[in-house]
Amino acid sequence: SSSSSPPAATSVEKDRSASEGKKKKKKPKMSMKESVQFLLNSEYLRLISVLVVGYGVMYNFSEISWKSLVKKQYPDPLDYQRYMGNFSSIVGATTFVIIFCGSNIINKFGWRTGALATPFAMSLVSVPFFFCLVFLNLNNAHTLNVAVSFSTALILCSRSFKYGMFDATTQMSYIPLDVESKVK
Repeated sequence: SSSSSPPAATSVEKDRSASEGKKKKKKPKMSMKESVQFLLNSEYLRLISVLVVGYGVMYNFSEISWKSLVKKQYPDPLDYQRYMGNFSSIVGATTFVIIFCGSNIINKFGWRTGALATPFAMSLVSVPFFFCLVFLNLNNAHTLNVAVSFSTALILCSRSFKYGMFDATTQMSYIPLDVESKVK
């Protein structure tokens, strides 16, 4: 007859029972009003918020305008997809370069320079882009091509710098926060 003892616990079961024994730190529940109040009381968190929200607003406005211009220049869906595919490849290559250069920039010039690189790069290219949108006749093929070129450069800078520097510096900005600020 077979033995009636239970099988030995597997390592997964041991890990599960050990983790159940540890108490998780609970994240404090805050209302929207309390969250905004907490944010407003910390200058550091306000600055991080301005940086993140500012990037998001600028990027979304730019990307909507860019895609509408690209669709206008490439009305055929196949041409549009080809353009976007090529663009995605260029974003990947550019991001690789930005990541490599960005780490050196942060090491040599500090976090502030790294954090300001994305808004600075976006500002340089966004001025001619929005100039094209506001002042040029985009029904003309040549001016449409110029506007698409500037907008593509803007989105390329935005994405590459975001992935290569902005995300890293944003994550670094949380390091000096106290434990309470990190979990709220």
